[in-house]
Amino acid sequence: MNKNELAEIVKSAQNGSHKAFEILFKEFNQQIYYSILLIVKNDGLAEDITQETFITVIRKINELENPEAFPSWIKKIAHSKCSDFYKKKEVIHETTVSTDEDDDYDVFGNIEESDREFIPDAALDRDDLKKIIFEILNQLPDVQRSAILMRYYEDLSVKEIADIQEVSEGTVMSQIG
Repeated sequence: MNKNELAEIVKSAQNGSHKAFEILFKEFNQQIYYSILLIVKNDGLAEDITQETFITVIRKINELENPEAFPSWIKKIAHSKCSDFYKKKEVIHETTVSTDEDDDYDVFGNIEESDREFIPDAALDRDDLKKIIFEILNQLPDVQRSAILMRYYEDLSVKEIADIQEVSEGTVMSQIG
């Protein structure tokens, strides 16, 4: 969908079109869900936060002044919802985000140990490297991890990340190192 089409659909949604909301949901649901999942690392929680994000979109879509800015606006809402979750988590001192390896999708998880000899070493090395990278990311503060994921996994610009996190571009640069 190009920017002009998106702007027209957003304007229709702002005018109350249920069909337009449905199109926006279909277009952005998976993208937002996976962005949130990378941050919270829990499928059920990511689904809940995605749902909260779209509820907020429905309630506040008329506040969006530039319809072409919808993609960054919805990402900003999703980031805010994730931040709200972590703030609540800190207040109640509960760990509700799973860091258990069983929650991560493992391409090779169902393969018998004896069958591993048929898997190319490069694939195993990539899998090990991926696990190491996510272990390192999980040790970072939430805001820094979020900035890194948006930059390198979602391919957002520093300016877009700064807008989403409501910080300066210099702050984002220091977060992504």
